Amino acid sequence: MNTSPPGLAVMTPDQWDKRYPLVASNVFRDVATLAAVMVGFIGLGFQGYQSNRSNAQQAVQLEAQTYLTREMKYDDMWTGYMELALEYPQFAEGADYNALSAEDKIRYTWFFDRLAYTAEAILVLRQDDSKWRELFESEFRKHASLLRDHPGIIRDWFCNYNDSVRPLIKDAIRGSGRAVPDCTAKKKGASANA
Repeated sequence: MNTSPPGLAVMTPDQWDKRYPLVASNVFRDVATLAAVMVGFIGLGFQGYQSNRSNAQQAVQLEAQTYLTREMKYDDMWTGYMELALEYPQFAEGADYNALSAEDKIRYTWFFDRLAYTAEAILVLRQDDSKWRELFESEFRKHASLLRDHPGIIRDWFCNYNDSVRPLIKDAIRGSGRAVPDCTAKKKGASANA
């Protein structure tokens, strides 16, 4: 008994294969498989493009965040030095080292060392930043009395400062009238002892 609607004959699989040979052949299946694989590769390519675009955006965001973090660190370090300057205003504008008490000489020496440490930390990454360089040049020049009169600060400490800070301190030492030590000889002696 035929249950198909009038006018439509039900075909057996063999009849389909004879009437539509392309559908029955492996060519059709192969083309369909190839199309599915191509759609898959196109999808992977698009996903890779989106991933690369997302990675590029993340890299830009990370770079901006790193820059802001460094700038905040520099500001925090400078603020820490300025707070110390407010706590010890007698040292902030430079003091007459010989007129200080023994206790104040120690404080003043550590005050100067904090300035040098702050300058090192900032200038090691910002060597080309003229704003920071000029600021620290000005700060170091204020301490000519300490650089001139302290018995060991030049001899014992100067060569331990970083190359980003040493030229600034060297200029302040020259301004104080003292001779600038040769750190290359000290470094060679230290490496020979090691």
